[in-house]
Amino acid sequence: MKQRICALIFLMGLTGCKPSPSNPLREPGNFAKVYAQVLVARRVAAPSRVTVEVDSVGRRARVDSVLAAQHLTRAQLADAVQYFSADSQRWKEVYQNVVNELDSLIVNHAYPRNPMLRKN
Repeated sequence: MKQRICALIFLMGLTGCKPSPSNPLREPGNFAKVYAQVLVARRVAAPSRVTVEVDSVGRRARVDSVLAAQHLTRAQLADAVQYFSADSQRWKEVYQNVVNELDSLIVNHAYPRNPMLRKN
């Protein structure tokens, strides 16, 4: 009887202590790629503050489209931003990756037909 109770407690501990599904955006490489795409999506039709206010619905739709393409949610993005920005050193490191991703997106977008100018 004592062994059954111990086994039951052990099994309850296993099922109750399973980690929740982790946020794939907490991986620095994934976050940098998606965050760079989100920044570009926000900026596409928002060159000034006036445009941002006028086109907030379109901007939101573009960001949602970027996230949907990666099977992600706004909550996961917000969680990852909070996770990385909570530690200044971690944010600095991941943000450098974001800058590199932005450089890559800009170069590949500006020169899509010239492979000599593309970054890989």
